[in-house]
Amino acid sequence: MNPAAGPDRVLAATGVVAIHQRLGAAILILGGVGAVVAVAGISRRRVSPTLRAYLRLTSLVIAVQAALGIALVIRGYRAHESLHFIYGPAVLLALPVAQFIGGRSDERREAIALFAGALAVFLLAIRAVATGGA
Repeated sequence: MNPAAGPDRVLAATGVVAIHQRLGAAILILGGVGAVVAVAGISRRRVSPTLRAYLRLTSLVIAVQAALGIALVIRGYRAHESLHFIYGPAVLLALPVAQFIGGRSDERREAIALFAGALAVFLLAIRAVATGGA
């Protein structure tokens, strides 16, 4: 961040950083819960409409997180490690790819794909949070 920026701008950007960090933790939890719920779908050989809706909303939260991250980069903020710019987009793509793959098969395979996508969100979010910095 440009140190010459006014105090109001620095304070506003700091708020965006805090929101970005908290959303990262929330996404980690959302991915973990989605993976656990998807396991039930695998064992029942069907996917509940609630799980589909939950994962779509999780994708929306991830998209908001990505938009905030892009806004921070535009404002001059950088992640602690460059790998954050790999993990962040990977989190963003994990569920849409899983939903695309799962939507083209029977319900048991869809449940497996959604489980894999939610688990990927959980694991990739761990790394994204770790490489983003504090």
